[in-house]
Amino acid sequence: MSKSQEITNGIHGSTSSQDQASKTSTVQLDVNRLHSLPSEQQNLYLLTFTLSLENYVCSLKHEEICVQQLQTVKELLQIVQLAAPVPTRVIRNSLGRCWNYILSKGDRKLLFESINQLVAIISAGKNEKELHNRHAAVYCLGEVYKAAGDSAITLSSVTCSHLLRLVKTAQTHTGLRAAIYRALEKLVGSVQGSVDDTIAKDIWKTARGAAATDKSALVQA
Repeated sequence: MSKSQEITNGIHGSTSSQDQASKTSTVQLDVNRLHSLPSEQQNLYLLTFTLSLENYVCSLKHEEICVQQLQTVKELLQIVQLAAPVPTRVIRNSLGRCWNYILSKGDRKLLFESINQLVAIISAGKNEKELHNRHAAVYCLGEVYKAAGDSAITLSSVTCSHLLRLVKTAQTHTGLRAAIYRALEKLVGSVQGSVDDTIAKDIWKTARGAAATDKSALVQA
């Protein structure tokens, strides 16, 4: 059996055990095992785990989500903040779908906490490597607002302010700039007319500037 098959089977095996236990606890990332693997295998391990977690979350019913959402969100935040391996595009998308499902099908109890935690990640990073974590947080934040933004209008202004400030930091990171504008689109789409007038003007000015000067097709899209 190849090493990649061992990794995959190990994670899937733990997921099956969870199913047999009537889903009493969420799938948990073994960070020690992750970091004990050779660097070239860590990405595969994290990817396989994240997709297994997504499948597990999407199999839960409303009552099960309400019971397990606290631990599940902790797992999501842990992955977003991993220094190594950093979350890739596929992993970011999977994490975002998990948050979307939890907030769409659950009771939204952790909505404000999720937003505050993700905003904190967006604001905390300073070096180039941490931009990958901030990128993941931005994407997930967009999915959070897409799923339940109408219940988090009071946090929309501060969230937009942090996203707009991040645009300057992301001048050398095309993917992050594009993610910021998409997150703003989802946020404004969820709160609609409740968006603060000053914030709306700032978003418009920043977006107009990007439309006029940003040469990236990904951002322009």
